[in-house]
Amino acid sequence: MAMVNWEVFLNQLVGCVRSGRGVIINRQLQPLAIENFDREKFSDATFIATLPLEKAIQSGKIEIGNDAILSAQAPSTNTNMSDIRGVIIIPIEGQGALYLDQPIRVGIIPRFTVDKIAQLLHEYAQGLVTEADLPARLKTIFPFRGGA
Repeated sequence: MAMVNWEVFLNQLVGCVRSGRGVIINRQLQPLAIENFDREKFSDATFIATLPLEKAIQSGKIEIGNDAILSAQAPSTNTNMSDIRGVIIIPIEGQGALYLDQPIRVGIIPRFTVDKIAQLLHEYAQGLVTEADLPARLKTIFPFRGGA
């Protein structure tokens, strides 16, 4: 497994998603990279996506939903519909997972885009895509937003 800089990957990805935030966690649910989140949130075992993160890591399957539905605390996690966030969780084989969310009012990330992000994430984790390649690769996924 290649050594990669998850901070660079996440920063550039979240920059393309806009209004988003994300975290890359290891298999023990410890953050490897955080973007637009309070780091303290991840020392708290009640982080709303803990169960879906574990599920994605265990199953190797992408999880898509919103923070109210994915949460073990639902429906008490959000009482205001405008605060609900669309969530995707993409497992990183043998390493952990990517958690990415954005407000529902901004829109949802289409499944074909999620699949492209998952492919890029896999290739980056394997060392097949370098930090220098990221802006161009992200521009193919987010053509109107460009690379970060």
